[in-house]
Amino acid sequence: MMKIRIGTRSSDLAISQSKTVANSLLDMGYQSQLITIDTAGDLSDETTFSNIGPIGVFVKEIENALIDGEIDLAVHSLKDLPTVSPKELTIAAISERVDPADIIISNKNYYDNSLGLIPLKEGSVVGTSSARRKSWLRHFRKDLKIKPIRGNVPTRIKKINQGYDAIVLANAGVKRLLDDGFDLNLDEFSVTRLDPEEFIPAPAQGAIALQCLKGNKNLSKVIKNIADIDSTKDINLERLLLAQFEGGCELPFGAYCRSPKGDTGDINLFARLELDKELIEARVSGKNRQIIFKKAMEILTNYE
Repeated sequence: MMKIRIGTRSSDLAISQSKTVANSLLDMGYQSQLITIDTAGDLSDETTFSNIGPIGVFVKEIENALIDGEIDLAVHSLKDLPTVSPKELTIAAISERVDPADIIISNKNYYDNSLGLIPLKEGSVVGTSSARRKSWLRHFRKDLKIKPIRGNVPTRIKKINQGYDAIVLANAGVKRLLDDGFDLNLDEFSVTRLDPEEFIPAPAQGAIALQCLKGNKNLSKVIKNIADIDSTKDINLERLLLAQFEGGCELPFGAYCRSPKGDTGDINLFARLELDKELIEARVSGKNRQIIFKKAMEILTNYE
């Protein structure tokens, strides 16, 4: 049987994610090989995503490799994927989501848990290049100094104490690296999980997307075995909202959907958008995702 060629970014996190997919395929009896591909986002030295190019700066080259037949399957952090894919491609599966929350990793000398959601001492220098994270940090703590930062997860952690007092990362990425055996030396720092209902994450944060050619029906059928139905339903609602405000990495927008375990209880959606330096927030609960979406859109678009 021919090996399934998996295309991935070359970062430690991307490779860890792809190895997880490769192991799932192996459990089903399919061999695979990883092919690393550098994207515009990886190659750029810019610290602000809008200076790199349009949306999709971390996926376009991988998608092109799929279309050109250089790989069979692409593994992406779903939050990096635009809501509209090239017409030749499809998201065949969304895997089970890891914790969607952000975390703050800080120098212990700058940690102060008496200061609420963002437990950092006044005037701390916080590293992030995410428009969403910058907006939320300024909203909760106007005293903090926000400084751009780039690099993979281990590189950014090493920059703490080197011009930064703290950084903000996705907890899922840190968890995946730790599960893959990386020593991130987190014992040296204070680590705080930010409640995703308050510090609302990027849509689909913590999820992996498996993308292939629409015409590759056999592979799509195999990949669907990796899909997590519950995660997919929540994430599709988050991305449906994102599609209405598509702005790539420079859009200060967050959405988080949390469904109850089992068949009882409400679905909860939390969304936030920055417009004209004002934050608009929607918190909607209910049983029907379509109705929840409509209510959230009414709140987010009727702002005056």
